[in-house]
Amino acid sequence: MEGTVGLLRDLLEAQLNTVQYLSPETKEINAYVEVAMTAFDMIHHRAISVGFLSELQERLFRESPDKPQDVGHPRQDIVWIGDKKRPIEESRFVPPPADDRLHSGLDSWVKWVQAEHVHLAPIVRSALAHYQFETLHPFGDGNGRLGRLVVVLQLLRSGTIQQPAITLSPWLLRNRNEYQDQLLTVSCTGDWNPWVRFFCSAISAQCFSLISGAERLLGWLNSSRKLIDERHWTGAIHRVLAGLVEWPVTTISDTASRYSISQMNATRIVQHLVEVGILTELTGKSYGRTFGAVEVINIVEAI
Repeated sequence: MEGTVGLLRDLLEAQLNTVQYLSPETKEINAYVEVAMTAFDMIHHRAISVGFLSELQERLFRESPDKPQDVGHPRQDIVWIGDKKRPIEESRFVPPPADDRLHSGLDSWVKWVQAEHVHLAPIVRSALAHYQFETLHPFGDGNGRLGRLVVVLQLLRSGTIQQPAITLSPWLLRNRNEYQDQLLTVSCTGDWNPWVRFFCSAISAQCFSLISGAERLLGWLNSSRKLIDERHWTGAIHRVLAGLVEWPVTTISDTASRYSISQMNATRIVQHLVEVGILTELTGKSYGRTFGAVEVINIVEAI
């Protein structure tokens, strides 16, 4: 777990044309989001392979000032899990050296992932593949992000899910120590059952969290529509409101562009939504102001 954390508001604002500055954390997470969206499109016509993941890793670090030397390829150096300031002998775990042992392990992993294994449930297949991927630690950097992305790609590729709605990162971050301990325990004991149970608990918890979040978003949308209807506001304001569930941060210029309406109409709509508390000004600036549906942001961040 790399430990890079960013505010949802910052990530959403990063997509607006008016944004002037992005923190290093926001840039890193924004790069991952773009890589994930690209991968979700590609997985429908490309199988998971070393080349596919190498391409994603290269995209992940394309704009990074600290990209690994072997970016876009399996690592060429030995790595270890633990304090980098301590010698390798004191590390928590040492993945295979970057020679034929790593490459043969990767080849075996790809063959296993691409096989159907109909006797295993899709979630179990993802659990087994995730452990193997993180144990191989095939790239110089980004293995955690790519490994969690592969979980979703496997489920999409198998048809288990139709949309990439689930993400394990929030749950694993909250349970980071146990996650790392469970991975190590498999390596030390060869007993897969505790790890598979842990992984299934993560999937189950995130599914329930997503369902609960979706229900809260629908409740917010319905109550917000009532506020608008009570004031007899009509027209594009209803489209703008519905769009806030998908993208809850906006500017007047972005609203005008996104919904093909005039600047004057966009200004009036945003003012109406602020008036009833649906939108809140986030910047406090008189020019280039940013507005957000704070309740939507809070619901999504709680998932």
